Amino acid sequence: MKLKTIVTLLPALAFAALTASTGWGQIVLYEEHFTGGTTDLEWESAWSDSLGNPLTPMQTDSVPLNPSGDGWIGIVEADTALLGGLGLALAGDTTLTDYSMEAQIWVDVDDDDTYYEGIMVRVNIDTTTGIVQGYQLVSNFYPPFFLSRLKFRKYSSNPNDIHDLRVYDSSEIPGGAPSASGWHTFKIDAQGNSFWLYWDDQELPDNPQVDTTQTAPLLAGRFGIYVFNLGAYGQVGCDDIIIEGESQGVGDTPGDISLPRSAFLSQNYPNPFNPMTTIRVDIPEGQARQTVLSIYDLRGRLVRTLVDKPLGAGTHFFAWDGRDDSGRAVPSGTYIYRMKRGEDRYTRKMLLAK
Repeated sequence: MKLKTIVTLLPALAFAALTASTGWGQIVLYEEHFTGGTTDLEWESAWSDSLGNPLTPMQTDSVPLNPSGDGWIGIVEADTALLGGLGLALAGDTTLTDYSMEAQIWVDVDDDDTYYEGIMVRVNIDTTTGIVQGYQLVSNFYPPFFLSRLKFRKYSSNPNDIHDLRVYDSSEIPGGAPSASGWHTFKIDAQGNSFWLYWDDQELPDNPQVDTTQTAPLLAGRFGIYVFNLGAYGQVGCDDIIIEGESQGVGDTPGDISLPRSAFLSQNYPNPFNPMTTIRVDIPEGQARQTVLSIYDLRGRLVRTLVDKPLGAGTHFFAWDGRDDSGRAVPSGTYIYRMKRGEDRYTRKMLLAK
């Protein structure tokens, strides 16, 4: 007998509990998925190369096995300097304050050139000196130096002013340090002078981190994708970049909530979960459009279809009980959930831990 699909709007009490736990009022400020080989954001490079030539801030590349499943990713290249080069593609507004940045980053484990790769928030460029500053979460898996760690640091293009705020060795990284190159999720949630850090959708130890350096904390700035290479060439692949921040005019009741400016697929809550989790879908103003929300395993096989119908403007909640379309409980592991709405695609990962 086929189990009835659990796809339901949360009742009032569950709604209140969920909004309190997930920081209700967060909306998508910017997003970039590179679908179709184009960029939706205006990317800029933080600096020129060693010869004074402007670097191309963001390129696209056709890659079949990419996080979104749309076949396209972004590429940020480092300067081709002989003894090492830097690459930093920036987007967003300089006045951004409290916001989170999440992105899929291709982490090179066996590359003998690339040394650091990751994301940055609150990036500032001094118009007089050209000094670049910001907070970054970067991977540092470099076998020749026997390194296997993540770093959260206050970065400066002045090497004398770089401060490691927290270094996570392999024993502290959820799932352990990767043994092979692949896609990983980086996330920084910056609130005031406190920072919550995540790796592959799991919280890193000792959150929040606080900037305790002698220099003043950076409280606003742009976001970016960063790469540093030791050899003559280096680059980093990125995808599914999502920036969330506080919406304007958000009230305390569902009737007071402003409609999102773009469709958005939220991170499921709780995550990891067992046996039930909830996914929030935000739909902007406009005509209802056919929306499909499905769950896949890591081999790309369909596990469950949660919704396949037109969805109108507003916020919708869908629950998954860890069962497939035939009502069978699925094993522990990482699953992909994907929303298709017209030509748009949105993808995230979740972890079922029994």
